[in-house]
Amino acid sequence: MVNENISKPGTEVKVGDIVEIRFGSGTLKFKILKLVDNAGKDEASTLYEIME
Repeated sequence: MVNENISKPGTEVKVGDIVEIRFGSGTLKFKILKLVDNAGKDEASTLYEIME
């Protein structure tokens, strides 16, 4: 889901969007902070903020 709307795999996201991924018995919800074309391992954790 993106911003509480059901989304498809090709849905484009933008900075500020809230993404929720449901898998098995769990859910991951995070906010997009920054978008880049190529992120290195060190930079990856600065691109999002986990909400719950």
